[in-house]
Amino acid sequence: MGHLAATSTLDRTRYVLFHTPPHQPLIIPQAWQTHEQAIRAYEDQQAGIAADPQEQQLFQRFTQSLVNPLTEGLDELRQLAGTRDTYLVVHVSDLYNWASCTRTNLA
Repeated sequence: MGHLAATSTLDRTRYVLFHTPPHQPLIIPQAWQTHEQAIRAYEDQQAGIAADPQEQQLFQRFTQSLVNPLTEGLDELRQLAGTRDTYLVVHVSDLYNWASCTRTNLA
């Protein structure tokens, strides 16, 4: 798939979907919402690279596929992955961040 690019780690080649930090989700307290642009600029500066708009769109597709109904979500993930063997890794803190952003109770 055109979105996947090879990166080399020692003698192994990995194909990854994202090469720049998506800066998502960016959890901004309600009281700071008026400063969102400045906060996003600061995030770009700290990462040393701005979020790529195309990768942000891919990231939105990716995250939406995770919350879509199972069949629809799997179809979208397969489209993003292309024909290669693919592994999905979700860190526990990512689940917590998602739940915080969506006000979902994980209990």
